Amino acid sequence: PGPDMVICDEGHRIKNDSTNLSQALKKIRTRRRIVMTGYPLQNNLTEYWCMVDFVRPKYLGTKQEFNDLFERPITNGQCIDSTAGDVRLMKYRSHVLHRLLEGFVMRRGHEILRSVLPPKFEHVILVRSSQVQKILYSINMIQTQEQQSRGTVANIGPLKAFAVCSKIWNHPDIYYEQAKAQKNQTAAASWKFLSDEGINLPPQMTSESACKLEWPQSTLYG
Repeated sequence: PGPDMVICDEGHRIKNDSTNLSQALKKIRTRRRIVMTGYPLQNNLTEYWCMVDFVRPKYLGTKQEFNDLFERPITNGQCIDSTAGDVRLMKYRSHVLHRLLEGFVMRRGHEILRSVLPPKFEHVILVRSSQVQKILYSINMIQTQEQQSRGTVANIGPLKAFAVCSKIWNHPDIYYEQAKAQKNQTAAASWKFLSDEGINLPPQMTSESACKLEWPQSTLYG
């Protein structure tokens, strides 16, 4: 007994057959399985095999058999130093794989939606940062530079720095909880620096509260 059909949206989440999610889904007893995804499957053939194996178990053999027969030859034929034989084998195996899958793998582009969806309009609205957001942004930058100069933190990549700044841009409350948990003791010095630079602080924010990064919630909306 089991469901008549199992439909998995965001199917790229089962791209690894060893995860608990993939193992649990494969235990469902059903005669029909559908996987939907917008993930670029062609970028990783092993992930492709995992999703196909969920829909039709063992249709492409085991993972090792698939890697030997398709994944390695196709990958080897796409290198800059691939020989003519490698390229020829890659094209042949790609053609065979396409023929094997064309009966149940359906590719659809955005063209099929043009006739049913209205035109898309994007509006960009520029909003000035509040005084509190400017303060938090400046403090975060100063603290990061100080910590890196002392070697107390590893080099922060641009993506991580952008994520921190996004918290400040979206709403100070988001960054407030993170800053409160860190309890960074360099905030007081940074706060004094901002005052010296002429940045006016809200009256509720003092050097003492800045040291603990625990200012009243009401100031976060000012």
